Amino acid sequence: RVARKHGAPLLYRGIRSWAKDGLAERWLEFLNLIGPPALALAPPLRTCFLEADPRYAHVSSTLIRRRCAAAESVADLVPPSIADAVAKLYG
Repeated sequence: RVARKHGAPLLYRGIRSWAKDGLAERWLEFLNLIGPPALALAPPLRTCFLEADPRYAHVSSTLIRRRCAAAESVADLVPPSIADAVAKLYG
């Protein structure tokens, strides 16, 4: 609903890898394909997946939140140019 409200033509989903996130993401994609036509009589939105660089496959929002809560740096997990902004948001 939010994507449609803002006129998004498709959804982008970031995944760590197909092995880690693939099944859950495919399930969400399926729900996004059947939900709109069934519930809102609207065409479904296509989902595009962006797979992470394998060097960062271990990074999760939980890891980032834990580090920020402990006042630890996240500069090795996110681009250094936004590390301070991320720490402020989650710290």
